[in-house]
Amino acid sequence: MGVSLTRLHNASFMSLVSSETSMQAQHFAKAKMDYLMFKGYNNLATQAKTVINGTTFKDSVALGTITTDADGVKKRTVTVSVYNGDEASPRATLSHVFYSNDADLYVRNGNSTANSISLHYDSSNDRLYAKVDGNEKNLGGGGGVPIGTIIAWPGSSAPTEGGTWLLCNGQSCSSYPALVAIVGSTVPNLNGRFLEGTTSTPRSFKNAGLPNITATMIGNTHLNNSGPNLTGALYYHSYRAGCYDWNGGDWYFGNSAQLNWIGFNASRCSAIYGASDTVQPASYTVMYYIKAA
Repeated sequence: MGVSLTRLHNASFMSLVSSETSMQAQHFAKAKMDYLMFKGYNNLATQAKTVINGTTFKDSVALGTITTDADGVKKRTVTVSVYNGDEASPRATLSHVFYSNDADLYVRNGNSTANSISLHYDSSNDRLYAKVDGNEKNLGGGGGVPIGTIIAWPGSSAPTEGGTWLLCNGQSCSSYPALVAIVGSTVPNLNGRFLEGTTSTPRSFKNAGLPNITATMIGNTHLNNSGPNLTGALYYHSYRAGCYDWNGGDWYFGNSAQLNWIGFNASRCSAIYGASDTVQPASYTVMYYIKAA
């Protein structure tokens, strides 16, 4: 009876030791997998049984076959096995699917390729790309505004966010093919100009100008202070005595004769005329920039 109890006690003890060994193995497997995940997909490599420093355990790494999802993202299964000494069978095994870091962000619905999306940023052209169920989408660059966008900038230097911006001063943009396709080889020169909407081809600049101003003078040929009926910008200015005048049958000279002077002043019609030496509405000057990339 005592022998049986001793054997039972020893069996329980060995089972407890075995369970503790398996728990330690699982701990080492989890630590190894966390390390591999930190290194990332591109640094994965197979590993034969290797002693874990300071322990009697050994671990190994096995890599599965590389496959590609419908959205073009590579994947492979990584398996970490932990052994107690030279045991043939592992005490713990842990597997995880790694996705290639060709994508900066990858989200999927479980193990299904449906409803998956991957995002990739290309620093060479400052653009963000997405693949949704395998179909690539160009999300644009620099904050989402398209190349060729013109902004009014209150600063004295170009914006530093959202892409590459060129001052609209007529400079060459030949180094930016996408912009050349929109505006040609040079950017618009908007110095001293306002932007105006159009429904036809852009870049057809107009010079400053105002509508014509007209006026009429109604009366006979004998001009005097009250004779002509002046309208619009015309007004009675003054008269000069001692000039040739018309007496109904012939011209004659006399001190009583007078010549009326008619003036023209557009400001008599609107105070906007004469308020400036150019066509100038009230304004606040800014720098115009165009997105090049």
